This record gives sequence, C-alpha cells and structure tokens, in this order.
Amino acid sequence: MRLGIIGDIHGDIGSLKKAISFLQEKKCKIICLGDLVSEDSEENEACVATIKELGIDTVIGQHDDTCVKVNSPSVSCDAREFLKTLPATIAYGDSFFVHDNPLENAREGIGMWRQGSYIRTDIESGAVFENLPESLSHFRFFFVGHTHVPKIFSSEGGETAFRYGEPIGLTDGRYIINPGRIGGVDRYSVGATCAIFDTDITILTIERI
Repeated sequence: MRLGIIGDIHGDIGSLKKAISFLQEKKCKIICLGDLVSEDSEENEACVATIKELGIDTVIGQHDDTCVKVNSPSVSCDAREFLKTLPATIAYGDSFFVHDNPLENAREGIGMWRQGSYIRTDIESGAVFENLPESLSHFRFFFVGHTHVPKIFSSEGGETAFRYGEPIGLTDGRYIINPGRIGGVDRYSVGATCAIFDTDITILTIERI
C-alpha cells in the first residue's frame, strides 16, 4: 500500500487541495494528521468539508480539539460534529498515526498540548522510543505532525538525513516520521510538504508540494 501523509492544514484550503491532487496522482491512500482548523483562517469550513467529503482518514489535532470543546475557532455545527468524530490515533499494520506524540502522558487539557508533546530532537524522539507502552510495541513506524517541520528519527541512529523528493529505505528499528505541514506558520521556510510511504517495501519520500 502506498500512503500519502499530510498534516497541520490550519485552514489553508488552497494548499490542501493541491496536496490532495498531488497524492491522488501518485495513487496514494491519504491520511491526515490533524489540525484542520486555525484561529487565523477564514477557510476552516472548506477544509473540514473537503476532508469529510473525500473520506480521508484523519486524527484530531489540538486546534480541532479546542474547536470541539469551546468552539474556538467558531465553525458550523456540522463542522464541529465532524471534528468530534475524529479519533486520537489511527493504525495500519505496523504504522501508527497521531497528531503530536504516541505517548498519551505527553499531553493534557482542552486543546492544550504540553511542551513535552513536541518531537523535534534526538532527545525527544529517544524518550518516545524508550517509553513506548506494551500496547504500542508492535508498531515500527510512528507518523506525527504538530511541529510543522519534516523530520525522520530512527531508534537505531537518531535523526535521519533526507532530501526532498528522494526515496529512502527504512530498514532496522523503529521510526518517527513528521511529514511537515500543509498550512499555518512556516517556521523554517520549508513550505508545504507531505510524505509518501510504501508499506510493502518500507520506502519513504518527503515531498515538497
């Protein structure tokens, strides 16, 4: 199976549609890592509607969670009801998908993710690998968003270098993979990115959109 992973949409309907079109051309099953909505966007409704209409499997992000619980950002009842249905995690074979961090104790509150929920460094990824509960021990590939920055971490070698558009083989050990962001703040001038993962041969490509 070829999976196309996107995340952190943040109400950017133009980039979302561009990413979906790109991944559909690559014959990918699309999975979304959440944060469909954002306080500073007027296109939240369109993003939620697009994900819903296409039946894209999506996990809930902290902005979605806040929208559900306190209606901020304010969206229609239909959009909120859809966001309520989003699961915290999704699993396919030995791949696990969550918005921020596989460790449940890394987050708390109403849409308020603790600092420890971010996975940005070898130290933070190592803490996840070392503290995986038994319930997650059979997964090898953990796909996360939240930081907006594409990263690949290996349990065997720490942060793994990659080049955009060039496939890399994921061999031994476990991996934490962040496909980057579709919308929202671009903290490191990377632009909109996504990941393509061939589950049959464990080949991953980070793509600029």
